[in-house]
Amino acid sequence: MGLGLIMVARHVNCHAVEGEKGTAYNTSGFIVYKHNPSNSSWFMVKNIGDDVLFLGFNSSFSISSSSCPFTAYKKNHIYFTDNVTDFHREDNKRGGDLGVFNLEDESIESFPGFKCPKLNWPPPVWVTPTPRQLIIV
Repeated sequence: MGLGLIMVARHVNCHAVEGEKGTAYNTSGFIVYKHNPSNSSWFMVKNIGDDVLFLGFNSSFSISSSSCPFTAYKKNHIYFTDNVTDFHREDNKRGGDLGVFNLEDESIESFPGFKCPKLNWPPPVWVTPTPRQLIIV
């Protein structure tokens, strides 16, 4: 069935870092809107069923968690990566804004297996494998 056309709004908190120049930020949530083609309107959704969204700097895509039964992807969740492109600036305090957002209860978990508190290279990217390669070991 699929999600159809959707739009995702990312909410970010920006704040000063005490004793340092520049600002830091972190994702605080997402709002998902689905398009209704019959009247060209958008409506907010809190449940995307078995689907899983992957949002990032290079691309965004969705998969059905039921089509990948051997994976650890959680249905009705958004997996997101850091998407700041000004990593070269001295006052940029970015890094580590990766996580998993639960659409149902609006909570954010740490990204599985990721322990690095600060990234100092370009934003991470999703690699979109073929369906046979979607199994996480």
